[in-house]
Amino acid sequence: MINSLISFSLCSGLLLVIYQLLLKNKTLYTFNRYYLLFSVLFSLAVPFIGIKSSSPVIDMLKPVKATVVTKPVNVFLIFENQQATTSNHEVAPAKQRVSYWQYSLLGLYIVGVLVLLFRFGYNLYAINVAIRNGDHLPYKGGKLILVQNGKSPFTFLNNIFLNKHDYYNQQIDGAILEHELTHARELHSVDIILIELLQVFCWFNPFIPFYRKSIELNHEFIADAAAISNTTDISDYQYLLLNTANVSTGLSITSQFNYLTIKKRLIMMTRSTSAINAIWAKIATVPLFIAAFLLFCSKTDAFTHSVLKKNIKPKTEKISVDTPISRHYSKSFIASDYPYTTTGASDNMIKEYQQIVNKHIDAPDNYVKHPSRITAAERSQLETIFKSMSRTQQEQQIVGFTYPGEPLKAKSPSQADLDLWKNSRTSGIWIDGKKVDNSKLNNYKPSDFGLAIPSRLLKNAVNYKKYRYEIGLFTVGYYEKLYKEQMDNLYTSQMFIKINKVK
Repeated sequence: MINSLISFSLCSGLLLVIYQLLLKNKTLYTFNRYYLLFSVLFSLAVPFIGIKSSSPVIDMLKPVKATVVTKPVNVFLIFENQQATTSNHEVAPAKQRVSYWQYSLLGLYIVGVLVLLFRFGYNLYAINVAIRNGDHLPYKGGKLILVQNGKSPFTFLNNIFLNKHDYYNQQIDGAILEHELTHARELHSVDIILIELLQVFCWFNPFIPFYRKSIELNHEFIADAAAISNTTDISDYQYLLLNTANVSTGLSITSQFNYLTIKKRLIMMTRSTSAINAIWAKIATVPLFIAAFLLFCSKTDAFTHSVLKKNIKPKTEKISVDTPISRHYSKSFIASDYPYTTTGASDNMIKEYQQIVNKHIDAPDNYVKHPSRITAAERSQLETIFKSMSRTQQEQQIVGFTYPGEPLKAKSPSQADLDLWKNSRTSGIWIDGKKVDNSKLNNYKPSDFGLAIPSRLLKNAVNYKKYRYEIGLFTVGYYEKLYKEQMDNLYTSQMFIKINKVK
């Protein structure tokens, strides 16, 4: 979600830059209006539109200096003829606990929304009060609202707000009325309401205020063009603007005069755009929108399989209503939902536990070097005592138990990955758990594999001098089988063994 919101901001910024460079100074007022509105809505939608990539890239797993011989990493470590430990590999980290900064960001977002929503509501309330207290007069399909104040004319929806004294004393020029009537006829306020609401809920996007200013200024260009078409002397209208732009309404959702935009409006009144330039400018926006779409849309992998969607589902009969499937792991790799007691194990039980563990500790290195030598009876006794420990006692043990992580999601390699892994001097290949010659990859295409797991060997690994990477590839059918098995065993204890260092 955060990546999508960042893409929304970046895409809207890119399209705004395109507007500033390509369209801003051209008299394509109606086209510019819809370009700005479409750009911000397009930017909001694109990050949530996914397209399938025919060549998904599988990045090498980032190495972590592991201090564990066996731990519940979310991978299928079943390569044939490998040692039981994972100390020969740099492996992916387990899931981490959700940090409180996420809640802080959510709280900050909600506060921002509430503040801007209050401002938006207050502006609507102020306009409603002005409408209720003013005199109403029909005017060429619009409505004049005559109010008791000295503020400049402004428009909201089809309501044109004018100073009552100036109107009854005929001090408001017809060109000014035509300007405001254009705002009302074309419902420019709808654009402003839309962009204001976007700013309320997307206030984190720094480009939304610039969109609002550009939209408001373009509205003035449109209204100026309509007013000029009904006057014989442009200079008279320009003089009227300078005299009228004395006070702002102070409401952000109204069309109004102010000094900040007068200079730009006066310049645009004397500018023209040739038909050829106008056509080329419009055509140029099409490939730019396509490029923005390809750049900021979400990419999904080409590999999808009906069996994964319909049949591979986690069993729920072993899960209590208050135990989530998505679990976190402590610093000792203990699943958050793994059993423990509040009272903890007795001293005699802890002593018995240590006696079993000490039988398998390698003295020089002070860790369990051969976990496979722990008998089934010993493992069962250790697991029973471990579940009776408190969480603190559990985290202090060299040998412990936990639940395995969820299986990795399906992700096919790309053809470029397969071509890279064909080099036997850099990669060792396992397909469905069996070591094979690298040339076997010539018999496969990317869609044949449901998952690829690259891992880098550490220097003390047996095969380090032969190749540096071991690639575990799982065909679609084999992956589905492993996925189902691991989902079925989400609540089956798995032993982990901590060590002080990896040699």
